[in-house]
Amino acid sequence: MTSHDHRDTTLSTSKFIQRLTLLLFILLPIQTRWIAVPATLHGGYWEYGTVSLYATQIFIFLIAAYYLLQTYKNKKQPLSLLIVKSWVGLFITKHKVLTLFLFWLLLSILWAPRTAAIGVWLLLFLTAVCFWYVLQASKLSLKVILVSVGIGMLISGGIGMIQFAQQHVPASSLWGVAEQNPQDLGPSTVETSLRRWLRGYGTFPHPNLLGGWMVLGLLCWLGVFLATHPLTSDKDSWARLMAIVGTVVGAGGLWLSFSRSAWLGFCVFLFLFWLYVLIKKRTWFIPVFKWTLLIALMLVISAAVFEDPFRARTSFVDQSSLAQFRLEEQSQNDRVKQWQEAKDIGFSKTAGVGSGVGNYTAFLGRLFPSREVYQLQPMHSTPVLVGLELGIIGSFLLLLLIIQYIKKFVQHPFGMFLLIAVLGMMLFDHYWWSLYPGVLATTFAFWFAAQNITKPEQLRIFGAS
Repeated sequence: MTSHDHRDTTLSTSKFIQRLTLLLFILLPIQTRWIAVPATLHGGYWEYGTVSLYATQIFIFLIAAYYLLQTYKNKKQPLSLLIVKSWVGLFITKHKVLTLFLFWLLLSILWAPRTAAIGVWLLLFLTAVCFWYVLQASKLSLKVILVSVGIGMLISGGIGMIQFAQQHVPASSLWGVAEQNPQDLGPSTVETSLRRWLRGYGTFPHPNLLGGWMVLGLLCWLGVFLATHPLTSDKDSWARLMAIVGTVVGAGGLWLSFSRSAWLGFCVFLFLFWLYVLIKKRTWFIPVFKWTLLIALMLVISAAVFEDPFRARTSFVDQSSLAQFRLEEQSQNDRVKQWQEAKDIGFSKTAGVGSGVGNYTAFLGRLFPSREVYQLQPMHSTPVLVGLELGIIGSFLLLLLIIQYIKKFVQHPFGMFLLIAVLGMMLFDHYWWSLYPGVLATTFAFWFAAQNITKPEQLRIFGAS
């Protein structure tokens, strides 16, 4: 093979990997997986100890491996030796806190009820690291990544809207979702005096995951609105049209997921970002107003057409009306009970070292051997769950890592507002830490928060770079 042929082959492979990376971003909401080793707890299926391999996980590992090989291919030393040298040096000299954090996770094997669950979570952590590396190493412009992720969320949000309209989630091995019907026990529903309303799932295992990802998708389309506002070419007009459709469908998916944590997170971001626009960035007023108006219109239409479930889902605002809605009252009581259990278990029953990462439900199973597996749920608050699983030392190291990341990478108010919104959602949900699609959402949110959206050359969708 001549050097010219070699260059052509390399270029062709590079283009293929870039297209594969774009496909990965579009397919992020797809939950197709192979359950390699199912786990049980108290005789029932236990998700948090189950070893699974997701289709998108395979994409992430393959693409990350390619970019890693590209980094070292021109070196003269053996590849394996180079990788070991660079990564060992990286952890020891540059990322000491991360090294200590990983050491603490491995050390928790000594006291965790289920060692396998630590392995499952470490696989999620490895996936998150590889996903972040793919986002960084792909060299794709921010414009392309935002549109690709936005398209994926458009698809999932559209499916969620259809599911809510049909009041049925059909089983699909392609999407990786199980069948859900409102009359069955188990599915997430909103119960009123009229009926049980099945919430929109999209392509996710729970409506709250749909809601959280819809928030991230809407922020992607916000970036497109900001980028295309001053541009006039036909291609940019197509981008604006795509952003309009993506925002409308994403807003529909958000509101019909009936995820209160996602609603809270989105409203927090909206409030902070509008303050910033009005005080510091008035040139963004028109595109942000258009984006906000579309989302508000979808809320008004959804609440008007489906007033009954919306009234039930917001009944917590008026405690006197809460008793009218059995499931909402039960949900609130369950969460209060969880907080009480977390307080009782706290540091006293784990000696301050935590239950071990991924092991909180297994720890509950040890404390309450008579409970069914569905009664052993992670704490519905990511910060509290992290504290219960990692203990004092692990939580402190993780907090240091987050502070270091923010100080080094998050330079724009948009990024801080995004992270505050995610924290708002984390306060009332555990999936950001405990489930595969949630860990990917956390990774993408932290990466997105580190991007500088004020650079127009990064955001000129389909236009000249």
